[in-house]
Amino acid sequence: MRIETLETGGFVPAMHAMRNPMNSWHKNDTEYVYDGVVVGPNDQDLSRRLTKAGSEHCKHLRQIHVWVDMTLPRYVWSEMDTYGFSPKVSTSTMHKIDSRHLTKDDFETDIAQATIDDLNVEIDVMQGMSKIDLDGRNKQRRIIKGKLPESYLQMRTVDFTYATLLNIINQRYNHKLIEWHEICNWIIGVDNFEELTGIEYKRRELS
Repeated sequence: MRIETLETGGFVPAMHAMRNPMNSWHKNDTEYVYDGVVVGPNDQDLSRRLTKAGSEHCKHLRQIHVWVDMTLPRYVWSEMDTYGFSPKVSTSTMHKIDSRHLTKDDFETDIAQATIDDLNVEIDVMQGMSKIDLDGRNKQRRIIKGKLPESYLQMRTVDFTYATLLNIINQRYNHKLIEWHEICNWIIGVDNFEELTGIEYKRRELS
């Protein structure tokens, strides 16, 4: 699996919005700098206190976003879809599954070469079909998709809010799947996430 942060944003307006209930905008000390954003100590302190008070108080975390490319096995994506309100755009097995032969690098866990060979036979069949035989190609596509193991890796570009990241790490930090440990390690390192939430989770050593 692979996780690549593309961009983070929304800190300045979110810190402004955070102070709306008490009209305390004069205490904002988050600012743009030449290479990004610096979240000031006043805003960090208030954000941490609001986060500790509960999700109904830290609504500003819903206005901070991180865009990320995540290449995860299907068995993790099925659990990630619990957080369905995070917009996702995936690579397409429907359109690109027959574009090349599969290798062991396309799977998260070790997989028998015979399984890959069987999938590649089906891909060869599809590649040999006429582009105008849409019904035939669609039937063959279903065969290939139906045979894909749960360990097949798929990349999606996901737009998470920091509120969603907080939910994920609270709910999945002690999950049985090591892939969630890696995701939680990534969350801990996202720009200003620790500073704004005050989380006490530590990065795990992954074997």
